Amino acid sequence: MKIVWRALAFMLMCAGAARAQNKQMLHSGWLIQSSARAGTNGARISTSRYVPRNWYRATVPSTVVGTLVDDGVYRDPFFGMNLRSLPGMTYKIGANFVHTAMSAKSPFAVAWWYRTTFRTPTGARGRHVTLGFDGSITARISGSTAGGSPTPVRLPERTAATSST
Repeated sequence: MKIVWRALAFMLMCAGAARAQNKQMLHSGWLIQSSARAGTNGARISTSRYVPRNWYRATVPSTVVGTLVDDGVYRDPFFGMNLRSLPGMTYKIGANFVHTAMSAKSPFAVAWWYRTTFRTPTGARGRHVTLGFDGSITARISGSTAGGSPTPVRLPERTAATSST
């Protein structure tokens, strides 16, 4: 009986510690930009010293087109013939565009960066923290590539994170 009570007490302590872990959601505060404009140097773009100019405000999860529609760059592609007005939509109406090569002039023919900055919680500074990413991405945290999901990384006080689509 003593062993059962000790096991129960241990499980309750573990449950309390699990609840006490902080979770910082990063759904807002994101920016996106085409790699044709921002460049392909993720080590530079993912540092807190990088100043993004003329980037588009985004929330995640989102798509590039969805963000550009939300920011007023394009009209809602699900209304009328607006989809045809997007750059690169040169295929014939009724054609299966999946098998059509994308025009090199299309802004969607290159990768796009998603970027955000956040403050590392006080208790997590200098410790390994797991960042969970849904989907398949390459993430850069403060200039370093972090691969896989979930990804353990050591966070400085101010952190910049980018991912390329």
